Amino acid sequence: MYLSSALKSKGFHVEVEILNTLDEMKTRIASFHPSFIGLSCSLGNKKIIKGICREVKKSFSEIKTIVGGPEPTYNPESFQDTPQIDFLCCGEGEISFPELANRVCSRRTIKQGDVPNILVTGKFNGKEEICQEFVKNIDDLPMPDVDMYYGKPEFRDDNYINVVSTRGCPFRCSYCYNSIRKDNWIRRHSPEYLIDFLGRIKRKYPKHRVNFHDDMFIFDKNWFESFSSQYRKNIGLPYTCYGRAELIDEDFVRMLKESNCSHVFFGIETGNEIFRRERLNRFVSNKSILKAAYFLKKHRLKFGTYNILGLPGETLEDSFKTVELNQKIRPNFTACSLFMPFPKTPLTRFCIEKGLIGDKELSKSSDFFYKASLLKQPGIREQVNLQKFFPLAVRYKSWFPIIKWLIYRKPNWFFEQFYNLQFGLQVLFFHKRKFLSLLRIGISYFKQGVVSDFFSSKE
Repeated sequence: MYLSSALKSKGFHVEVEILNTLDEMKTRIASFHPSFIGLSCSLGNKKIIKGICREVKKSFSEIKTIVGGPEPTYNPESFQDTPQIDFLCCGEGEISFPELANRVCSRRTIKQGDVPNILVTGKFNGKEEICQEFVKNIDDLPMPDVDMYYGKPEFRDDNYINVVSTRGCPFRCSYCYNSIRKDNWIRRHSPEYLIDFLGRIKRKYPKHRVNFHDDMFIFDKNWFESFSSQYRKNIGLPYTCYGRAELIDEDFVRMLKESNCSHVFFGIETGNEIFRRERLNRFVSNKSILKAAYFLKKHRLKFGTYNILGLPGETLEDSFKTVELNQKIRPNFTACSLFMPFPKTPLTRFCIEKGLIGDKELSKSSDFFYKASLLKQPGIREQVNLQKFFPLAVRYKSWFPIIKWLIYRKPNWFFEQFYNLQFGLQVLFFHKRKFLSLLRIGISYFKQGVVSDFFSSKE
C-alpha cells in the first residue's frame, strides 16, 4: 500500500493482482501489459517468486521484474540463479522504486549503485556493498493506498484492518534476520498519523477489528499512552498487537484494556530459560513470562504465545519444558512452528558449524516451517511430531501423556492435518475470523503449495 501511494504520487498507474493460477496471471498481464511487475519475497515463498518470474519472462520478455521484501534485503545473492529477475529492492522501496521506474520508462541506462536500495541483478556478483537508504520520518510518506486491497472482492469477507506502525527492531534474536541488520534504528508513525489512517479506513470500509502486525507494538510507554487515549476516543474498534513479555507490566496492560485491546501476543520460543538467553539471545526470564500472563489474566485480557520446537541443540526434554511453561500460563491461543534456518543468521551459522545442516538442506528451507525439520540431531523426529500436537498438549494437560506416546510414531500426513485443524479452529474462534475469510485463506495456502510443488518439479 505504501509503494502504491509512492508510485501514484509520481504519476504511475498501479494495480495489485491476487491471482491463483499461472494461466490467470498470464491472462491478466496480457490485458494490463505493465512496464513493471513487482513481487514481495520471504524465505517461505522464494521458490514460487522465482518460478513466477521465469514464467513471466517466457511470455513477456520486455516486462521488467523486481523483487523486494526480507529475502532480497538480507540474502540477495540467493537470486543469482534467476536472471529473469531484473532488479532486487534491498530495503525500503518508497523512494527507490519510483526513481527506478522513472529511469526504466524513460529508457535511461541504469548502473549498479545509481538508485539506492536497488540491485541490478545482471551486474551483481554477490560481493558488492549495497547502499541502503531509509525514510527518516515515516510520517512523511504518502498515506497508504488502502483501496488497493480493501476494495478487492477477496478482502470483503475479512473483518480486520491490518496495520504496521513501526520499522526496525531493537532486539537481536539469533534466529531472526534482524540479528544481521547493521542498524537498530526504530522509526514509528506518530499516534496522530496512525489515528488519521485508521479513521479513513473505518469510514470507508465496514471493518470490525484492527490487527497491528508490528513485531514490537508494546515498547514505548509514552507513545502508547498518547496513542491509546486517541484510539479509544476516535477509533474504538477491538484490536490485537504483539509485544515482549518482559515489557508487559500492569500499566501497559491497563492501557491496553482501556483502549479496547482484545488480544496480546508474545513469544516464549522455548521453556528453557538458559537456552533462550544463551542460544537465542532473548533475555526474557520465565519469571517475566509468568508475570506478564498474571497481569493479562488479572485484567481479563486474552493472550497468545508463539513457540519454536526443533531448535539447534534443543533436547526433547527442553521441548517438554516449552509445553509445560505454556500449560502454567494457559494462553488463549498457542502457535508453534519448527525452527527455520534463515541464511546468515547467528543460529544458522551455529547449525553449519556443528554439522546440523548442510548447504543442500539449507536450500530447502522455504518448503518447511510447520511441516518438518531440516536439522540432523537426536530427538528431532519426536520434536517434529510434538509440534503437531502442541496446541492440544497445552490446552488439555491430561492428554500430554498420550501425546508423549504418539510422538514416537513415524511423522505422517495425518499428524500434519491435525495441526492444521487445531490452528484453523484457534484462528476462527480466538481471532474471530469469518468462516468464509478463513476458508479463502486455507484455499490460498493450498494453491500456493500446489504452485510450489509445480516449480519444485521443474528444478
